[in-house]
Amino acid sequence: MAIGSLAMQLTIAADQDAETEILCYDTGNLEFLSYYLLGFRELSLKGQLRFGSATLPVGTRLAESLVADKALLMFEYVRGAERFFFCVDGYDDPRCVHHDALARCRVYFKVNYDEVALRGALGASPLLDRIRPVNPSFPLRLPLKMQYQLPGRYRVLNGRRGIQRSVVRYYQRNRGLAWMRSLRDARKRYDVYLALLYYPSGQEEVNEQRLRLVEAFHRYSDLTGRVGFFSAVPSSVPAAYRRFLIPQTSRAEHLRLMAESSVSVYVRGVDDCISFKFGEQLALGAAVIGHPMSGSAAARLLAADMRDQYAFEEPAAIVDAVRQMVAEPGRIREKQSANASWFDQELSPLATASAIVSVLPSAGSVHLPNRHALFAGGCNGAEPASSAQR
Repeated sequence: MAIGSLAMQLTIAADQDAETEILCYDTGNLEFLSYYLLGFRELSLKGQLRFGSATLPVGTRLAESLVADKALLMFEYVRGAERFFFCVDGYDDPRCVHHDALARCRVYFKVNYDEVALRGALGASPLLDRIRPVNPSFPLRLPLKMQYQLPGRYRVLNGRRGIQRSVVRYYQRNRGLAWMRSLRDARKRYDVYLALLYYPSGQEEVNEQRLRLVEAFHRYSDLTGRVGFFSAVPSSVPAAYRRFLIPQTSRAEHLRLMAESSVSVYVRGVDDCISFKFGEQLALGAAVIGHPMSGSAAARLLAADMRDQYAFEEPAAIVDAVRQMVAEPGRIREKQSANASWFDQELSPLATASAIVSVLPSAGSVHLPNRHALFAGGCNGAEPASSAQR
């Protein structure tokens, strides 16, 4: 056997025996990142991988394009001699990608994945095959002791910077998954819950669609619960919406009200994206009525027996469906149990991280350039487009 061939076989064997490591880079913010970090942490606690952190080199093209990006999360996969970038894109618009990151990542996971929209945006780009769907997230509180596994910008106390108020606010605002699961048995005090943010500018069509839904609910006095708009600046809300203003609550109170309602209404987000409420509702084991999932999302995110909850487009149809479900306590209990089980098995942070990790080893066998090239230039002959295109 040739020495070169023997060396290659030894390298392959060493890689197969090597432990998988996932590194989290200092991109995005904790509201988007926490869900995936918790999943990787759970896998590390089970001994299935090592989890650590890294920092993008200051002044590099990739770091500059990500410095203010809240919804693009960069990671690195390391196993033996093999290492490459992957990322999670949480952009609302299914057509939107971060071109610099796409050029440098072997796998580009996209929450609001729609193959038709992506092909329309990217055409015949050879990078299109790198984009894969991934489960959506919602903000979760990380264990305090976990922050020392993260880059400095995600720590309460960060060296010379001292106390980072944005991180403190993140811990004050959010709750952990165990706390949310404890609300699954909350006593149902209300019929329905629908709290919608009023967008102050740029989303007039979204606001108007939501107004019609809120108006439809308020035509019925037999439904109890909280339905309306909230705003950080109530005085700026137009009169047509102001009459449906509800108090802006803490995130914990929002989740508690959702858990204490017999039915929670799901409404798509901006650009028809998957709303944070989707995961929140299922994690709480809520019975749901609301909008259909757009694109191919229903096939990958919903069990067949759940799709009847996400089948209503028009406001009157949503209200009628809620009223019918409220009148059937047995059906509510059935949906609550099924939704909670589906979340735990398929959509939880652990299930999501497991799905991500299962894809990575088969993402291709061609080694990317050295790490300096990964940060500074294009990969595999693909020169990244301007980040202004994202």
